Amino acid sequence: MRRNSRIPWVVAALAVGISLAACSRRPAPVPVAPVSPSVPETGTVLDISGRDQQVVLTAPGDVLTVPLIGAADGRMQWSFRAPIRGGFLTMKAHTVTTDDARLKPGEQVSEWTFKIEQAATFPLRFEYHNPTSKLAPVKVFSVLVVADRAEAQLADVLADVEKLSATGGTAVISGFARAAVEQVRYVLQDDAGTTVASGVISIPEADAGFRRFEKTVWFALPRTPNGTLLLTPSAEDLAAEPQPLTVPAVFRTDLMTVQVYFGSEKFDPEATCTRVFPVARYLPKSAGAGKAALGALLAGPTAAERNQRYFTSLPANVKLKTLEISNGIARADFTPSLELGVGGSCRVTAIRAQLTETLKQFPTVSEVIISIDGRTEDILQP
Repeated sequence: MRRNSRIPWVVAALAVGISLAACSRRPAPVPVAPVSPSVPETGTVLDISGRDQQVVLTAPGDVLTVPLIGAADGRMQWSFRAPIRGGFLTMKAHTVTTDDARLKPGEQVSEWTFKIEQAATFPLRFEYHNPTSKLAPVKVFSVLVVADRAEAQLADVLADVEKLSATGGTAVISGFARAAVEQVRYVLQDDAGTTVASGVISIPEADAGFRRFEKTVWFALPRTPNGTLLLTPSAEDLAAEPQPLTVPAVFRTDLMTVQVYFGSEKFDPEATCTRVFPVARYLPKSAGAGKAALGALLAGPTAAERNQRYFTSLPANVKLKTLEISNGIARADFTPSLELGVGGSCRVTAIRAQLTETLKQFPTVSEVIISIDGRTEDILQP
């Protein structure tokens, strides 16, 4: 790895495909935004490294510095991820060094310097990851850069994506809400006007500025490949009928239907503990349908399903470790969270019923064995 190296800016035609990774060891190829060096610098330099998950107000000609600290062992690195198009930024410099007063032993700092080229609103995103691995990044640094409006001119809700990508039956709804906003109502529709997901996201209290929100939601099968996300702020201090923010959406259509089983106060008012009821989930087609179905089950009922009085007896934060199916027997091993705080024979019975029925929907499964960290005998005791 080169230390104290500086990467000069090159013209846009040569920049595309050059990685902005912090380490030269097998860097991930990341396209660079086109360059428009006509905007003069204002003299304002902003260090935004302490503004993760925030809105950054700036202006064309301002300079942003982003120093990000990571391990110096060469296995992990910070990489630039967005924006990759639009001509919003010019990268003035990128350095990687272990010689910096901000560092502890064994650390290095990757520092980017950008000039704002356009009056626009866009996300600026970096990922800390292993460039040789396909796993998700360990950390993400992300801000929403606003270079075209003063804070007073901003809407009460801002999106941090240009287009919502709804894949795998789930959509990550995220953005920023002004401090006065108490809730954000979301409605996800396809182009046929069918609502495939809706609900409310509560916003933490704050005195000023904007706060980021994020929620992963399940959506019903859309009738069209494209749609729209509507985000509407709600609070006593806001206008009586605030206008919703509209975000284009694209749906993944190569989905399979699986059933997950929940309890229901409506269909089982006597709470028999053994009765569970199916609801549909639409997931990417794959050979691992059993694992996908259990993952959807562990995520719990949607807001709409809870309103219909469905519920889950499974504890929060349970993870599936392994699932093996052979000779008609499904062996599902879970993390210890499966029995955390679980007591009473009714709840234990309901947990087993949810897991068993979700797996028995598949014709290759006739029996289900549940384990926790490999243990089967002393788990899920009443």
